[in-house]
Amino acid sequence: MLAGVLRLYQLGSPDRLVFDEVYYAQDACLYLGWDEATCGVGTEASWMHPPLGKWLIALGIGLLGYDPVGWRVSAAIAGIVTVGLLYLLARRLTGSGLAAVLAAGVLALDPLSVVSSRVAMLDMFTTCAVVATVLFAVLDRDALAASGREPGREPGRLRRPWRVAAGLAGGVAIATKWSGVLALLAVVVLVLLWEAEAARRDGRRPVSGLLAAVPSVLLWLVATPGAVYVASYAGRLDADLLAVPWHEGAWVREFLYRQLEMARFHAGLEDTHPYASPAWSWLLGKRAVVYFFEVDAAGRYREVLALANPLLWVPGLLAAAWGALIALRRRVGWGPEVVVAMAVAATYLPWLVLSANRPFVFLYYVLPTVPFLALALGWAVTRAPRGGGRALAATIGAVAIAVVLFWEPLIHARPLDYDSWRDRIPFQDCTPAELTDGRLAPRPDGGPPPPGWCWV
Repeated sequence: MLAGVLRLYQLGSPDRLVFDEVYYAQDACLYLGWDEATCGVGTEASWMHPPLGKWLIALGIGLLGYDPVGWRVSAAIAGIVTVGLLYLLARRLTGSGLAAVLAAGVLALDPLSVVSSRVAMLDMFTTCAVVATVLFAVLDRDALAASGREPGREPGRLRRPWRVAAGLAGGVAIATKWSGVLALLAVVVLVLLWEAEAARRDGRRPVSGLLAAVPSVLLWLVATPGAVYVASYAGRLDADLLAVPWHEGAWVREFLYRQLEMARFHAGLEDTHPYASPAWSWLLGKRAVVYFFEVDAAGRYREVLALANPLLWVPGLLAAAWGALIALRRRVGWGPEVVVAMAVAATYLPWLVLSANRPFVFLYYVLPTVPFLALALGWAVTRAPRGGGRALAATIGAVAIAVVLFWEPLIHARPLDYDSWRDRIPFQDCTPAELTDGRLAPRPDGGPPPPGWCWV
């Protein structure tokens, strides 16, 4: 309910396309077969991303119409579902209701997660699918442990329903954004680790457990996500499905050509953007992203700002690092700290490498990491000394509530007088544009990001 209220309240505000909605919402409209006069575009502009996220946006438009609520409702539902999935994952991993409530509550209140659930962009769908992939893999792990305790049941066989679900969810993540592959690779590593651990527990050689798992992993965690990815292109390529693959105009040839062009686009992307920021700065909140800004007739500011929450993200990263140290010291891959550390590392650390050579990356790329930072905080509560867990949870919860209450006007684009708006912009080393009366205002589109710490 908390996640729903924050994500659905005045979902139609702002009442126009904001930030990258100009690509995804309009392309989703085209997916429905509607004309250029309705959609505002005649050809797909966001072809460099897979189609599934745009299909999901199109579902909302088809049900509710081509208006702000219609093109945002699917992302809002994905954001709400993500909170529920994280609760289930935290409860399953830690066995603690307190940890599960805390993790889900931190995510429900996280400003970036709320804002990302209120815009028609792809990142919330990827995040939801990533959390689902990890949850289903953990459920498969528990099924593996149960099968090892039952006579006559062999671990590693192909009948693994939760592994199938993990593969389907991983396919959804990749078919929304290629970055979803990072979480799927982490799940593959975890599954193989668990298979080896299960074999060791059963008195078998770990290598035998790995070999027994290979067919299942290839089928459900490689082929199945690939099938979902390919299926997402149904109706999106003007080609002959039945033609010989190597003939010009054949669907297979056009599909492969599209993947090549997408790879070339991302590999050669060297553009600059005023709201871009390097990955090392995301958890620290160096650069926020302005999705929407206007000054109303009364001179008040209305803004939607995608901002970081370093007060909780940094402690979450430290908790995940602590979990990694515990896992390495114990050399056992079955505990919750392994999942926490692997999920955070897989969804965040690769961006440190990628953003070093690619300036066109943004704060909201860290969105799939945020649920696992919240999970790390929930897990840390279970590791607190006796009597300290509830106090730690209360402190974390108080910080989460205070943050969302203070920045709520910049989530829902509520009007603020200038002084109240400026009080919510802690970093102003921006050389920003100015209005005619000399007041600070967000930078215009175009040009490189400012060199300093800037939320304008």
